[in-house]
Amino acid sequence: PYLDYFFIGGPAFRDIVSHYDELTGRPVVPPLWSFGAWYSRCMYQSREQVEGIVERLRELELPGDVVHLDPLWLKVRASRTLDGCDFVWSDEAFGDQEEFIGWLAERGFKLSLWENPYVYRDTEMYAEGERNGYFAKAPGGGPAASMDNPKETAVPDFTNPETVRWWQDKHRPHLKMGVAAFKPDYGEAVP
Repeated sequence: PYLDYFFIGGPAFRDIVSHYDELTGRPVVPPLWSFGAWYSRCMYQSREQVEGIVERLRELELPGDVVHLDPLWLKVRASRTLDGCDFVWSDEAFGDQEEFIGWLAERGFKLSLWENPYVYRDTEMYAEGERNGYFAKAPGGGPAASMDNPKETAVPDFTNPETVRWWQDKHRPHLKMGVAAFKPDYGEAVP
């Protein structure tokens, strides 16, 4: 029933954009480190491997700001072929998480962790999500599965605000320890 019009003018395009973002709000500038050099590979296997690369980068005086770990940072992922997520750190592969983050920080690196929106069905995270109704439903009524890993995973229902809070809460312990970023991936397998 109502329509608001905003006429934004100016002598130059720069002025128009400035007036527009006065109205809509100016974005926050990301932290400087996020514009730096990020290092990743398809699955670092261990802390020793990461340490060797970081030490070599520093030895060669190459820029480096972030190390990104793909799925093997997840404890449960080591025994799997296909991906899922449960946010449990692999002490076996990467040692104590807080200590590792501190080691990277001493060398000027931040840590980024990979994640995907599918929960392995045989984990505590799945049991918790199932108890609370956090998973999207398949046509038959059970939890919807990832199209890439239908036998092992379930898809959180991110249209449910409680599910969103639950998923966000899974990140908080890692962020409190010093993880700087999470890389969401593989959302294309949501049915």
